[in-house]
Amino acid sequence: GTVKFPDGDVLNSHIEDVGGNKRANTNKERTFYLGKIPHEHKERLIEVLSEVVQNPILSEDRVLTEKGSILREMEIRDDTMVRSLYNMTSEFVFKNHPLSHDTLGTIDSVSSFTRNDFVKFREKFYNPANYTLIFAGRINENEARELAEKYFPLNIAGKRNIREEVPFIDNTERKYVIPRKTNQLYFSLAVPFINRKDDRLVKAIELFSVMISGGGSFPLSQELREKRGLCYSLGSEILKMSDFELFRVYGGVDPTQYKKAKDIILEIIDKNKNNSALLEKAKHYKLGRWKLAYENTEQILENAVEQIIAYGKPLDYSELEKGVNEITIGDIEEAVNTYLSPNNIREVTIVPEGTSVNI
Repeated sequence: GTVKFPDGDVLNSHIEDVGGNKRANTNKERTFYLGKIPHEHKERLIEVLSEVVQNPILSEDRVLTEKGSILREMEIRDDTMVRSLYNMTSEFVFKNHPLSHDTLGTIDSVSSFTRNDFVKFREKFYNPANYTLIFAGRINENEARELAEKYFPLNIAGKRNIREEVPFIDNTERKYVIPRKTNQLYFSLAVPFINRKDDRLVKAIELFSVMISGGGSFPLSQELREKRGLCYSLGSEILKMSDFELFRVYGGVDPTQYKKAKDIILEIIDKNKNNSALLEKAKHYKLGRWKLAYENTEQILENAVEQIIAYGKPLDYSELEKGVNEITIGDIEEAVNTYLSPNNIREVTIVPEGTSVNI
């Protein structure tokens, strides 16, 4: 509940009664509150989101309940190997850096929270000077500005919080093996690099991830899953943050087949760095996916948030298209040679307890 809507059910009903919804999610660098509602009721949604972030009651009993929910989520996290692998990859690659921390925290930290911790956190960060408001759908700029000024007035804003940048120091280690009660071996082959906003090689690495893992017809899936049946869960991705990016290939495999799978992955990376036809296929795929995203207002919001974090502003389609089409096969080859050499890859594996695996 909030000051205006003391009961949580009333708060939710205010938008659900007209078909709207709201939710929130977090990652290492931001919290994102969003909602969707028929355009004629848009002020209801802005009112509710304003109440949620600016006037929460934060009652002691709700704090206790939510702490319990997060602790249960941690149990699910620790039981899910794919999620554990992601967290352990960040922990290993960004060792001694804030990005190594899991967003959920630790059992000890969450268990020790009191209501006052949340009050102090909200007072520090939750003021309009720290907000970015994004509107998508049937609303014009004047309407958006009026709603923003009415429900998030800058005259109540505190001081904007500027995050101090922490430099990344390579820990020089390249292998991290974690024994777990599991039948499969789960792996990440990961490489961190600085997010230089307009660096063509950074953009090339992002596109190269699509080149090898855009979908079922791309090399990773074709070679390891379709032809050899080595992996079911498999892919590559770029995790974009404001200071850094992380390229990784990940998957699950029978422990006895891991070395074979890893060798094939490294071969795919090296073999396709100068594949012009695959580059063109990846460009069409990436641009097509972006076009489809513009048909979904929630996806527009999600993409805008990630672009603001990574680039400092949301990008329109023409900017995205220009950035992709500028990349040449020479850029791809140089980027792969610069960043993805075998001695630069961090290898994180979750292995079955009590087994001897050739890592």
